[in-house]
Amino acid sequence: MSNVALNGRARVGSNERSRIANAHLERTRLLWPAVLAALAGCASAAPAAPVQEPSAEPAPVASDSVPRARPLAPATALEREIASELEQFVTALAGFGERNVDHPLGLADATDWVHQTLEGYGLSVSRQGFSVGDEVQQNLVVHFAGARRGDHSVVVGARLDSPLGSVGSDDNASGAAALLCIAKHLERRRALRSVDLVWFSDAGMRRDPQATGVGAFLKDVERRDVKVTAMIELHGLGVFSDRAGSQHGSEIVPLLDPFAQFIALVSYPEHAVISDHFNSALVDTTSVPVRRVTAFSDAPSIPGTLHDQFLHAGYPAMLIYDTHGLRYPEFGGAQDTPDRLDFPRMGRVVAGIVRALPSLMGPSTEIDEPGEDAPASSVVSGVAGPELPPAGGAPAGPAAN
Repeated sequence: MSNVALNGRARVGSNERSRIANAHLERTRLLWPAVLAALAGCASAAPAAPVQEPSAEPAPVASDSVPRARPLAPATALEREIASELEQFVTALAGFGERNVDHPLGLADATDWVHQTLEGYGLSVSRQGFSVGDEVQQNLVVHFAGARRGDHSVVVGARLDSPLGSVGSDDNASGAAALLCIAKHLERRRALRSVDLVWFSDAGMRRDPQATGVGAFLKDVERRDVKVTAMIELHGLGVFSDRAGSQHGSEIVPLLDPFAQFIALVSYPEHAVISDHFNSALVDTTSVPVRRVTAFSDAPSIPGTLHDQFLHAGYPAMLIYDTHGLRYPEFGGAQDTPDRLDFPRMGRVVAGIVRALPSLMGPSTEIDEPGEDAPASSVVSGVAGPELPPAGGAPAGPAAN
């Protein structure tokens, strides 16, 4: 496989297109009911129920025993701008149709479109190509270099592909679109640690863990001797409802709220120094309620997610999602279309992530300031960020099955 094929435009030629189109491979769909049943089975062996962190949000107001959804504060200008962009981006990605290995042209065109959009923001974008049999897959990476600890990276990632039979608006055009907004609106500062924004191609849908976008990315991380100190996955961010009873629960993810109006942050106890810090920052930067769920180390993570793959490779990881398996049966199906997403509320969530992410990056200075170590007078953020542990090596989180 040539470097041009791996790292050039994702669109392939006619001969290659026919060869790829005929090489249909079996693909694994995440079946949420089965996953939740497996998690519930493990919950009985856990020493205690999962921990739900308290939120600063007041309890829902009840009148005549009828619960009512919390009203949201008026949206800020940034939240309105991002909401509009999210609708545009999700609609564009869904317009490519299915984006998966059985529909390689849709995936290739979506990859090229994201690349062009990022370049339009004046960003340098790396194509990270890898081959899977006769197929060509690509990750897209935007790297914000850090200063004194530039070899420590905070990775924020989202899958760009969609499931079979779906345009994947919440699964996972919502996460890919959110990452575009983060790339556009994240302050162009030279922070203590580096940040890598990664659009993973066909991540988590292969039986061979080395034949995924995550496998290709981690190989490059090891080659460059980069320490991934935190990974955040954006995996379905757009489904909300103020209807009572719209949210369900399970033994492992309890009924956190009768309304599907919150965003969830899932992490493991051994990564508390990271998740505590980010959770506090996110609660302070979004008007959408944030519900934190701490899973026990002997409970399996959600198979096929980026979060799961990073955990099993030994890296601290967090999952931000709308608990779609407990509120949105259309997730990843034929009805997972842009009109089902709540873009105004999603805009508040993504704006909060944009504002909270610097809490993990450490103090920041202007990118064009010379020198690796900025003088104290140039620090523009008073938040030093957590002392993040180096990662890699022995697996963290739940053991691989």
